[in-house]
Amino acid sequence: MIIDPIKVKHIRVSKGWTQQHLADLMGVSLRTIQRIEKTGQTSLETISAFCAVFEVERNDIALVPNIGKEELKPAKQYNILFLSVVVFIFGVAVGAVFTLIANN
Repeated sequence: MIIDPIKVKHIRVSKGWTQQHLADLMGVSLRTIQRIEKTGQTSLETISAFCAVFEVERNDIALVPNIGKEELKPAKQYNILFLSVVVFIFGVAVGAVFTLIANN
């Protein structure tokens, strides 16, 4: 998962903690904290540790699931196709209603 490294650093600094102090509280290495504050990449377990130590909810620091662009393309194409079908069906239904009204 990806967390917001700016928020993580902001919370840490606002508490007056060093990266080493945070690492000690979380039970991870200093290098892990440095990497997270730089890239935002981390595991679900580490996010849970952040939440416990910072006393925040996961949604407060998590950005998006770790999904590559390749995985998003089929979903986007499916959404466009679905919306096109819905618009077409809606258009046919509206046309049928107007035809019925006009014939009466």
